Amino acid sequence: TVVLACLFSEGIEYLQYRYSLGRCEVDDVIMNTLGALLGCSAYLGEEERKALWVQLIKCRSVDDYEAHFSQVLQQMERFERKKAALLCKKEMAQIIQYIEENLSQHISLEMISETVHMTENYVSRLFKSESGMNVVGYINMEKMEQARRLLSRPESTVRMAAGELGYYESSYFIKLFRKTYGVGPGEYKKFAEDRQAAPLLKTEE
Repeated sequence: TVVLACLFSEGIEYLQYRYSLGRCEVDDVIMNTLGALLGCSAYLGEEERKALWVQLIKCRSVDDYEAHFSQVLQQMERFERKKAALLCKKEMAQIIQYIEENLSQHISLEMISETVHMTENYVSRLFKSESGMNVVGYINMEKMEQARRLLSRPESTVRMAAGELGYYESSYFIKLFRKTYGVGPGEYKKFAEDRQAAPLLKTEE
């Protein structure tokens, strides 16, 4: 894919030479690692995200990729544990539930405060103190994760995914997706399609 060619051309050549692996085997190793990294990118801060991308590009062995894959999964597990803890708190659970049930809409702080019967200032301060991130950042994170799932569907297009998440300007959706994952939604869709097609190609061989 375009993503693999840009990010891992040296790594692919080295793995093939060093371990006598076929291109499909190398792609499997890299795709699994890249897929996991893309999966957790929405949950990371900008510096954490950059650090993981830099480490990934430097991988030069199967062991390197497996170690990086494990590190990415640990990041995802930490976030899931943190989110589970937040949901145990009634007020935070109300806010998070409203956001997750309305990802197809434009969500504002005003809409959240009216629904959960708290002032905007209180919602903002509570969310920041409990989660470490602001409300808008969390909304964007959840929408981008849903966008990633939508783009993995064969019938979905970038424009359709943007519309289903309440983005009426595809350009803004594309910009936000690229900022979150480091690749555009079109590139990600191509990556997802290639990853889904890989087992079929092996079966045919």
